[in-house]
Amino acid sequence: MKINLFTILLLLSTISSYGQMPKDTTKAAWHDTIPEATKTYYRTTIREIGKLNSNIQEVRTIVSPLGEGDPIKWAQTLPGVTTGADGSATMYVRGGNTSNNLISLDGIPLYGYTHILGLTTVVPQSVLSSVTLLKGGFEGRDGNFSASHLKMQTKTPQQGFKAAASVNTFLAEVYAEGGFGKWGALVSARVSPLGLEYKAVKGILPSFLQNINNFKAGVGDTYGKIRYSFTDNIYLELSGLLSVDNYIMSLSKSSYENFGWKNSVASLLFHANGRQSTSTVQIYFDNYANYQRQDKLFRGEMNHLNLTSTLEEITFKADREDWFGKKQWFGLSYGGSIKLQTFSPGQMDNQDKKETNTTLSSIFIQSNTNIPDILKIRLFARRTIYGLKGIGVRLYNNKNNEYGAWVQIPIGKYLNIEATYDETYQYFHSLEGLPTGWSLDILVPSYTNIKPERTQQVSAGLSANISKHNFTATYFTKNQNNIPFYKYSQSLFSDALAKWERYVEWGYGKSYGGEFMYEYDGKDFYARMAYTLSKTTRFGYPSINDGKEFHPKFDRTHILTAFLQWKGITAAVTFQSGNWENGAPDSYIMDNYPTGSVPCEYFFGYNHYRMPMIFRIDLGWNKIIKSGRLTHDIRVGVCNVTNHFNPFMLYYDADIEQFKALSLLPILPNFSYKVGF
Repeated sequence: MKINLFTILLLLSTISSYGQMPKDTTKAAWHDTIPEATKTYYRTTIREIGKLNSNIQEVRTIVSPLGEGDPIKWAQTLPGVTTGADGSATMYVRGGNTSNNLISLDGIPLYGYTHILGLTTVVPQSVLSSVTLLKGGFEGRDGNFSASHLKMQTKTPQQGFKAAASVNTFLAEVYAEGGFGKWGALVSARVSPLGLEYKAVKGILPSFLQNINNFKAGVGDTYGKIRYSFTDNIYLELSGLLSVDNYIMSLSKSSYENFGWKNSVASLLFHANGRQSTSTVQIYFDNYANYQRQDKLFRGEMNHLNLTSTLEEITFKADREDWFGKKQWFGLSYGGSIKLQTFSPGQMDNQDKKETNTTLSSIFIQSNTNIPDILKIRLFARRTIYGLKGIGVRLYNNKNNEYGAWVQIPIGKYLNIEATYDETYQYFHSLEGLPTGWSLDILVPSYTNIKPERTQQVSAGLSANISKHNFTATYFTKNQNNIPFYKYSQSLFSDALAKWERYVEWGYGKSYGGEFMYEYDGKDFYARMAYTLSKTTRFGYPSINDGKEFHPKFDRTHILTAFLQWKGITAAVTFQSGNWENGAPDSYIMDNYPTGSVPCEYFFGYNHYRMPMIFRIDLGWNKIIKSGRLTHDIRVGVCNVTNHFNPFMLYYDADIEQFKALSLLPILPNFSYKVGF
């Protein structure tokens, strides 16, 4: 009730403060602009030891199977970030699980954020303006994550009208944007011909891909935004995103596999900028669902599986930021949010639907100090209240305090000392399966026997910016509590997910290492090299190594990425050392409906199998041609030029009762063509 009153008062103060705002006030608040950005020839960026920001023009230059980069592919080239499978959109940051990352679009979480079997994101690049990755020194307004926050910011619709159509290796898109008077709008729609493409090239694909039979795909997304501007600095936005991924195939004889996921998002946002203050009020609805369906002949019996998981969320949040003094050296932010969620994890078609209703409320206060050439500090404190509700009764209640800090102290003209501290909690858990970037992980809420994940992180280092050169060197250490380990993580299709409580254990994690990044940004030449040396361990799990330390599946000691661009030519190198796969040291019981349970031996023991290293060279070329009113954007390239066998996933072959490695990215030409007017 206190938070309800708090947010209502904040909204009223916003309206009263800005109702008579002069039309020429264009001063935006600290978090809505990029005052610390470095703007060179083609890039506007922020580079801190825990915060990296780039505009969408830079993001698109990353070579990817789709012919253009996306926010996840961009983040994977940065220090402290590793992937689960080659080419996938999986992202592990500083030793956290992939579910410890918050992926957001204009402040809205995207739980099923991947497309095309995890090759890209569900958000079209045409609607984005910038992307920010926060690895440390988090902000008070965003919570319920513990590793990183990848923030995608959409464009502001411009006056006039423009439209574009594009096609790349796996997607086709139409886009339109326009504005008249106080109104503005933009819309994008994409569809993938992946199923047709697979049929066309199946005969010339490597043998390990020819084992996929009867492949069909239904993939697409639609995004739209409408803005009404009361004045130049006060506006109301209505936006929405719909996306779907549906795949049908057969991985062995006498089998049928169908899996997919979908997102439905709607948001209403009010925003107002003043001379020295900013207020934002937002309400959004978020619906995410995934499913796994299978008919498989196993040990002479035909078994049927139909498993679904859903998450529905309604959130109301509001915050305000004020800056004081003529030079605005000091600012204060404050606000709160209320989140109502309904979880339905691992639902079988022959069982009654089980739902868990949760509430997550928070209030925060944050100070921002920015004294040029002397000191910059960002500090926040947040109070969170999490609870589960039954019919007329509260079943579980948890209250926690969270903190964060970022400090930068200049030494001389070009060098800075920086440090961050974060203590955060996450109130839902993901039972991660195959590390492919597919959005099939089961999301489960915290409960009396499932405590919230808690993370403490410290980082410190140096940053330098000398003309066209930028450098950061960082040491980080992280401790984690209540980290889930799902024993069936190697199995995609299994009704064990419907009984997930039996196969999950909870333990601890540690991670530490060094991160280094160098950038050169010239008029015609750009170079970036990022290197991470780190170690991550898990321990305290009763069934694994007697509770002693072991390597988590995504732990890679060495990660090196290099990115070179000369005019329109791009070259990228990726190296990641091999990671370990782990399973519980006992026999698994596979529950097969309707025949009952049978014993099966999956991967056995800890550190029992080490995946090979990932090595990839990508080449690309981009040319923009203007012809009258038309602009042609042409991108061509080749991913994995050396045709290195980089495993994409492991899957269980029921015919021989063994796991097999599958690679989906051999040498792969790609292209992207966009025409706009």
